Amino acid sequence: MAIVVTDTAVMIAADGVLSKTTYGIRSSEKYCKIRKEGATFYTAVGTYGIPDLHFDVWTLASDAIQRSKTAVGIYDAVEPAILAKLPDVVQRSKIIDRANYDRWLTGIPVIAISFASFDRDVPIVATVTFTIDSTGEVLPPTRNTQHGTPGTAQNALLGYNDKMRLATASPTWGVQFLKDPTGFLQDMIQAEIDVANQEKRYDVGTPISILKLTKAGGAFEPGHEGACP
Repeated sequence: MAIVVTDTAVMIAADGVLSKTTYGIRSSEKYCKIRKEGATFYTAVGTYGIPDLHFDVWTLASDAIQRSKTAVGIYDAVEPAILAKLPDVVQRSKIIDRANYDRWLTGIPVIAISFASFDRDVPIVATVTFTIDSTGEVLPPTRNTQHGTPGTAQNALLGYNDKMRLATASPTWGVQFLKDPTGFLQDMIQAEIDVANQEKRYDVGTPISILKLTKAGGAFEPGHEGACP
């Protein structure tokens, strides 16, 4: 997942695959990872839902948006809702998906959610990340708020992002992005898909969705709706 914030827009790019483990067997299906509630777009990585636990990250995120009066007020709405379920989510994965649980022990987020909106004509991205420590204990969530700033481009990279971090490591990455925002994001997500294919993983894959949000509203870039309706 890649998010870029400029002084006039937010762009969100995501792959289109959901990985599932059922009775120890992994599978994948096409999946939309960019959602909308009111004027706010939101996206997430990690564990999306466990029906047996009545846990659904999209519903909790949507409810938090509805309860929030400000763009950053969403933190106080969504964090308690996720934290109330997180110990059970972690324990469930420890039992039925040990490989995924072991990744979390290394600091890989259990869940990360980003919310993109405008406040007084300024684009804002609020990202909250939920992790566990090396013993499996749930840690306090971390927050990262990015406001659109003239002359700069900021990024938030969620999920598998080694290749994307390389692409944004150069001080001039923002200039490259502004030359062709859609192409830049397409290439970044595709690089992570290529790695997943090489490693024979099923958790990152096509189609790619790319959305642009301005103060006039948000829409998918033409031809880049991906798995999203």
